[in-house]
Amino acid sequence: MSLIQMSTFAIGLSMIGELFRLLRGPTSWDRLMAANLIAIKALMILALFAYANQLDYLLDVALVYGIIGYIGIILIANYLADGGNDHD
Repeated sequence: MSLIQMSTFAIGLSMIGELFRLLRGPTSWDRLMAANLIAIKALMILALFAYANQLDYLLDVALVYGIIGYIGIILIANYLADGGNDHD
């Protein structure tokens, strides 16, 4: 098992904790952070896959995915900060 495979497995395993927080988070902010962490870890897995298989175009896809994810998280955070639907 190579280092890239072990890293991908460890990242995937750690996503289980974030999935639990996403489903059972006590506040909307906890759910938002869990969704952000899942998106970042999916981005890391995509980048590792691209590196392992020498698919340079997937690194561009990962970059765009990261930018879109960042913008989405900022928009949702602004919505919640303005008193959006928070189920505390």
